[in-house]
Amino acid sequence: MPAEECPPAKPEAIPEDAPANGESDADPTLEAQPHQQPQSAFSHPSHHQPAPTHQDALSKADILPLIINQLQSYNYVSLAQIVAEATDTPLVVQPSERLAQLCALGQRMEETGDDPSMAILHHHHDASKVGSLVMDDTDEPSHAAAPTQKPAPTYMSWYTTLHKGSVFASSFSVHGQYIASGGSDSAVKVLDVSRCKAIHAAQNDKHAHTDDSAPVIRNVTDHNGYITDVAFHPNNLVLASCSDDKHIKMFDLQKLSMKRSFRYLQDSHPINSISFHASGDFLLVATTHEYPRLYDIATFQCYRPSAPSDAHASGISCARYAPQGTMFATCGGDGCIKIYDGINGKCVNTIERAHGGSSVSSVKFSKSGRYLLSSGQDSVAKLWDVTMGRAVCMYEGASQKNHNINATFTYNEDYVISTDESALTINIWDARTGTPLRQLSGGHTDLVSVVAASPVDPCFISGSHDGRVRFWDLQAELKS
Repeated sequence: MPAEECPPAKPEAIPEDAPANGESDADPTLEAQPHQQPQSAFSHPSHHQPAPTHQDALSKADILPLIINQLQSYNYVSLAQIVAEATDTPLVVQPSERLAQLCALGQRMEETGDDPSMAILHHHHDASKVGSLVMDDTDEPSHAAAPTQKPAPTYMSWYTTLHKGSVFASSFSVHGQYIASGGSDSAVKVLDVSRCKAIHAAQNDKHAHTDDSAPVIRNVTDHNGYITDVAFHPNNLVLASCSDDKHIKMFDLQKLSMKRSFRYLQDSHPINSISFHASGDFLLVATTHEYPRLYDIATFQCYRPSAPSDAHASGISCARYAPQGTMFATCGGDGCIKIYDGINGKCVNTIERAHGGSSVSSVKFSKSGRYLLSSGQDSVAKLWDVTMGRAVCMYEGASQKNHNINATFTYNEDYVISTDESALTINIWDARTGTPLRQLSGGHTDLVSVVAASPVDPCFISGSHDGRVRFWDLQAELKS
């Protein structure tokens, strides 16, 4: 789809010679009725539940999501998943203490006889508090008064799988159950995290696992170029991959015999990065063109910012939504980071020379959306206050001058992880102070090009030009 034909702030239909449905494993139901969400692999948890009324008790449809979100806020992620599956309730990764607040209101009413307003049931959850951690409780993480030094985490490589070429992309699913990777062999692999852990637990018993429990559960090749990024849809049922072959492919993870994508779209430029909106309705796309694209998942209609000032001066290397979907960020070879309004698509802030004029390789929002982590070819990762547009912490000591290497937070945002292209190491810093804590070596024999951290526990993965994807986790004795 030519960028110049993607009209500002107006939808464009996919050309007839570039159908939205895949060439081979197309879903006829999806093709015939693309907007009937329950029948589509892109269906997502509904946010339009029946409005609560002033009754003695909330309905089951109202109370179950509250229970699940409360369990997540207590970090009982697995238990929340069990409850969601047992009750057939859509699981949305949105830790919330709303149930506890309602209980406190009810208890207060019993004790005092007050009649607290039930408006809290209609009030939208404060997105700024979703998943906010210690990092988000201070104005400037790097200048907090006498921050406590975190211990250096001791990670071990628990499992390794091999691509037939360099690995450029990796990602965890929203709930941390699956891992995807891709690279120069045009293949996309999907791994089951629980099986990676089971393999390690049973490493001293050669009879403890069989081929049926092998961590790699999907291995598909449907691109004609390098895989540059992978992203799981929020419903956990669909995986998207993009490539320098100008295609984005959609894979239905429910199909055990999946060999090819069931839907695809084609752009006019090589694609570098993709990111799903939290609702699952939109896909943010970064290409070698100067403007970011936004695709409607149901129709594959294309949108882009309208003003020339909204564009980069060169291609875009990375684009990421904030967890709440209220904004998104892009970065590129022009050395800029741009922040856009997630609703109207307008650029609201541009950070010029974010990495001293060097190319900016990656961007990633903190869970609250208050901070943005970036990496660049000046060999420095930086933490930015999104509102102020200024750096509040820097992570130095790793050489990154010739390749686009990303940086990421661990699940609890205690640590920042990136790599050193010269030493071939994985580097870990204290996220709040910028203090280097550990270098992991011996895991790869070539450039470590990408790292991705689980959203729910301490594990992470690394991908390298040596073709290996390594699954890392803390030593068992360090877990509590």
